[in-house]
Amino acid sequence: MREAWSRIADWHGLVNDEVARRRVPHAALADTALANAWTHRNEANLALAQVLVNGAHAGRDAHWREAHALATSAAEDAERALARFARAPIASTAAPLARVLEHLDPRDALVTFVADDASGDASGAGHLLAFVARSGHAPRLADLGALATLEPAIAAWRRAIATPPGTAGAVSRARAQALGAAVRARVWDTLAPVLIGATRVDIVEDGVVTALPWQALPFTDGRVLAEREPLVRVLSAERRRLEAEPVVQGSLLALGGADFGTAAPSSNAAAAAVSLRGHDDCGAWPVFTALPSTRTEAEAVAALWRETPGSAGAKVLTGAAATEQAFMGEASGHAVLHLATHGFVLRDTCGTSVPGLRGVGGVAALEPAPGRRARKATSAERAPRANDALGGRRVWLALAGANVPDVAERDGLLTAEEVATLDLASTDWVVLSACHSALAEQWTRQGAQGMARAFQLAGAHTVIASQWSVSDTATLEWMRALYAARMHGARGAAEAMRQATRTVLVARRARGEDSHPFYWAAFSANER
Repeated sequence: MREAWSRIADWHGLVNDEVARRRVPHAALADTALANAWTHRNEANLALAQVLVNGAHAGRDAHWREAHALATSAAEDAERALARFARAPIASTAAPLARVLEHLDPRDALVTFVADDASGDASGAGHLLAFVARSGHAPRLADLGALATLEPAIAAWRRAIATPPGTAGAVSRARAQALGAAVRARVWDTLAPVLIGATRVDIVEDGVVTALPWQALPFTDGRVLAEREPLVRVLSAERRRLEAEPVVQGSLLALGGADFGTAAPSSNAAAAAVSLRGHDDCGAWPVFTALPSTRTEAEAVAALWRETPGSAGAKVLTGAAATEQAFMGEASGHAVLHLATHGFVLRDTCGTSVPGLRGVGGVAALEPAPGRRARKATSAERAPRANDALGGRRVWLALAGANVPDVAERDGLLTAEEVATLDLASTDWVVLSACHSALAEQWTRQGAQGMARAFQLAGAHTVIASQWSVSDTATLEWMRALYAARMHGARGAAEAMRQATRTVLVARRARGEDSHPFYWAAFSANER
């Protein structure tokens, strides 16, 4: 059992190493060949981003598909070339599982989830397994049961807490708690006997528990996990436990209240679309409505940051100044990047918009893509979907001018391809305060591709992003609490997020407002 876990941990570490090799340090760019490869990769990524946005805006005819195929091939070739040049200068951070376990504090626990088809019962169904380690004890293996029943249980709970209360499809708070309790019983309660006494649990996710809203798990005493011990921190690999929480001081760049511009009348029909489908009936360019709270939020977090000990000041981009060009030009060198705006989701269904949400529509709760494992993909999983030419379920961020794009240069949408060209080696947090900003198409957690992974490819340590459509006003309150927690000494994103959630829950209850998880549980932290 220990050998199996060791192999899985080695795989997680290898993936992290490969991602690190894409983040070429400035010192290495003194090598002319490497610098040229880096520049070529960035140019190819930017060209692909422009083709993708052009297709969403102007249509995806045969000419566009040819251009997309060529741009994709060029970007992939450039990425492979960079990887060959970058491999030598980047040393592996490999640390065997044995060393990780030796450094476990008695108050800590380490849990690695594995969605394992090979662990199936007589019917051939796969199971979710969990390796658990505590200091001074031999690692244990827990079987959390069949994926066939666990996956729909988690999906039902996520839908319940991601759907705005009072809208179509919403369930009662009691029903949402019941669904959450069923998930807690299957996942958390199975591990609880091994976690007794732990004040922090580090989790490496996989499969159906990827991006599980851990802090919203309800307990029989009426509290949620965010209000109890232990603290849950999600890591990309076991070896990350050996790295100290960064204490990054510096400046903050906040963007909010973008002036999206006045859309042409012909675009108004798209205002009700939650997202773009890969078919023409949902293929019109959307209308991005103003989000007044995002400007207030950007200015508020900047003010809190200026009061934070060690702060090097804050800059705010709002209104017509909150452009794609301004953000790309200003992003490097800041300790924190905060973007409060619309998330723009491309997927294969459309729905109805709900006012006050930071997305193009957003009433539908989008489920994460199934945790497909490429080595065992079925023919159905390998089959292309209608929107594959646009890369599956993509999330773009709308910036100033997005309603009146000049697709030749200024489209007003920030894409993952563009983000990956940035140098964010000195960035501690990226906070994506927008709808569905954590959404990604994934085969495993390590292969997740999306906006959060793009910021990490660029070098950011932690990306805080949303799992569903977030309320404009409720998010403003939570973000203020998040930065207040950091200002008052919270160590790391997980601790700051837990403190923010506790603050918001106390305030909502004191005001007699609904404490439904929809209002406070959307955000998760991805630590590289």
